[in-house]
Amino acid sequence: MSCCCFSQFDKSVSLRATGNFEFALNGLATNTNGIGFAFDAAFFSKHRLQALVEVNADRFFGDKFLVIDTATGKEAKRAAVLSIKAGPQFFVTKNIALSATYGPAWHVVREFKYSLDYGFQYSVTGFLGNQRRFIVKVFMVSIPTEELNIQYIGLAAGYRFK
Repeated sequence: MSCCCFSQFDKSVSLRATGNFEFALNGLATNTNGIGFAFDAAFFSKHRLQALVEVNADRFFGDKFLVIDTATGKEAKRAAVLSIKAGPQFFVTKNIALSATYGPAWHVVREFKYSLDYGFQYSVTGFLGNQRRFIVKVFMVSIPTEELNIQYIGLAAGYRFK
């Protein structure tokens, strides 16, 4: 008697770490720029179509407006976005990939606590070098909310671990 499983997939995983610089487009008050970092994991990384999971933390600056709660004296938080997104990544060439990811995003803009909404990230990623270890990514994040739509574009650079 033999047992055969047809759901065996190539279990290759590629991990990446990047530093980001963002330009605010909409919904972040008067904040104009931001910095952040991201960790990505690409599953089935030996194929053209991959499953991508991204964890991002972005902090924005430039807002000179100070909000303080009169009852407690607590200062409102600066603009920030924390997110976990997942979606497909497709390699159009050996060195260029397109991705669209979706997931929860915790954000705060002149508030005292984080709010939860869901957002998208669209990106074009270039893999540079002989072993395609260096990464350059251009991305756009859109988080539609009831009060305001948060949108920003960014440029990321980083390294791919094997």
